[in-house]
Amino acid sequence: MIAGTPSRLDDAIDWLIARIHRRRAVQQQERAPEPVIVAAPPPIQQGDGVVDWIRAYRDRYGRDPSIRAVQHEFALSKSTAWRRLRAS
Repeated sequence: MIAGTPSRLDDAIDWLIARIHRRRAVQQQERAPEPVIVAAPPPIQQGDGVVDWIRAYRDRYGRDPSIRAVQHEFALSKSTAWRRLRAS
């Protein structure tokens, strides 16, 4: 065997190393990114003061607040704001 000339063993080793590197690259691409954990907002309890706020608004202005005003003040969904308006 002449120095510097690849042998079949050298070719096999090169092939094996290339295969290992390709496998690692594929495995790294397949890994899903870590999910971002976001803290959920605290749930609004029944005694959250929405109905009291609506009654105070009614006493002060002589009318019911708009659904948007209730949503903005308490970060509620539209349906929840509507139900709280009707409950007051």
